[in-house]
Amino acid sequence: GRSGESVLDLPCGAGRLRPWLVDERGHELLQADGALAMLQQARAAGHAGAQLVQADARSMPFDNGAVDGVVLFRFLHHLDGDARRAVVAEACRVGRRFVTVSFFHPLSCHHLQRRLRQLTGAPPTRFAVTLGRLRAEFAAHGFRLMTHVADRRYARDLWLATFERSAGR
Repeated sequence: GRSGESVLDLPCGAGRLRPWLVDERGHELLQADGALAMLQQARAAGHAGAQLVQADARSMPFDNGAVDGVVLFRFLHHLDGDARRAVVAEACRVGRRFVTVSFFHPLSCHHLQRRLRQLTGAPPTRFAVTLGRLRAEFAAHGFRLMTHVADRRYARDLWLATFERSAGR
């Protein structure tokens, strides 16, 4: 996003993105999390200038286009496909211009390790998704892939992507 734009950080956790989003990037920040304990930690961090709201990412209490952008960081990999699609739909509804997400890609050594544990009976602890699948899910809501980056592609599973609302939508 551009300096001065409003950004929703959901889930904000203890607010560790706040210094980067506000101090370095100059955003007007709205922090939300489903867990009251996380919001209390964010408030205790003493960062002024951000609103805190308890919110479920699958059913956000915000108007359509309430913010310029939405950041979903270190969250989607905790959600199965149905929950992820619901969160993506809500982020697209609330974000006027862009949505930035982090996600775990299935073509990585980390993902292979988790899958091998599952073969021995361990329950899934993380859910991976391809960039192509996310691209299709965002496209269904009028967003297109703007940029993406991977942290040691294929060795590690963490990827970042930003989707931008398509012109005329």
